[in-house]
Amino acid sequence: MARLIYICDEDAFKPGENGEETLKASWQQHYFCLSSDAWMIVAKPDELVGYADVRPEPDSAFQAFIQTLYVHPKYQNRGIETLLVRLGEERARQLSTQASSRLRIAVRSDNRLLSDTIQLEGYQLVRQFLRVNVTRAQLALQTLGASAEQITLDVALPLANGKNTLSEQRRLAVSTVTQYDIYEKVSGTGSMQAVEQVSSLQCTLVG
Repeated sequence: MARLIYICDEDAFKPGENGEETLKASWQQHYFCLSSDAWMIVAKPDELVGYADVRPEPDSAFQAFIQTLYVHPKYQNRGIETLLVRLGEERARQLSTQASSRLRIAVRSDNRLLSDTIQLEGYQLVRQFLRVNVTRAQLALQTLGASAEQITLDVALPLANGKNTLSEQRRLAVSTVTQYDIYEKVSGTGSMQAVEQVSSLQCTLVG
């Protein structure tokens, strides 16, 4: 599973982080049920090509859920993205205890296919941020008592004409900078379409 996530987004895990252990820890959270809150798409012969999960957003002023979604580049644009988005939305509505709740999806800004897909499903861009990996040599972290060789910062961006660029990277002495867009949909808005078969691709939905 961690390999699929890394293929889709090499910055999904922090530098030096064990992806498999991070995933296992996230699945063991008390508010998460792996059998009902996550889905895997497996193509023959037993190739994991898609994954998504949905969970409550902590410390939110209103009821909100976060969906994570990954589709292998070789299998994109075949309907898998739409299927996983709708499964996550359906599950969030089942979990909601209020008349209105929100579902959010964070997407790499360079993943135009997924961005276009979720906008077609009624989601709107509400926020952007940069994920910045900085080495110790570039910051005086000794004064902070940091022991890791790298740290990861999520830096919020103001929306400007709906989009930002990575031009800020030129002014920062950093290892990598990845921009993410956060899309949101409020329950009860738009039409909830039925979950359909994944185009003509021979896949198995697990979850």
